[in-house]
Amino acid sequence: MGHFGDRLGRKRVMLATVAMMGVASFAIGSLPTFDQVGLLAPVLLVVLRVVQGFSAGAESAGASTLTVEHSPVGKRGFFTSFVMVGYAVGCSLATIVFLTLALLPAEQTRSTPRCSS
Repeated sequence: MGHFGDRLGRKRVMLATVAMMGVASFAIGSLPTFDQVGLLAPVLLVVLRVVQGFSAGAESAGASTLTVEHSPVGKRGFFTSFVMVGYAVGCSLATIVFLTLALLPAEQTRSTPRCSS
């Protein structure tokens, strides 16, 4: 995506990668189940995860480059470090949330409600 950033403008490409991530994330949440479409469901999931991966890689490089270009001359490294610190903090918070949810009893984490007959 760096080539396109040089040609079309870094801001445009950065917005495109953020939009790609958003669309792929929304689409993953909207995927049909295996029971509904069979093997198409996991194939679509893998394709959308690949799109998310490309988007994340492009966002990382694009955000770092954009930050360097718009930071004050004497503080470019400091401001650019916030990009990587943001990823680390996000991953750490996600792990904490996951561990908290993993400690819940199984009956509280069921995805389908159970009706009493």
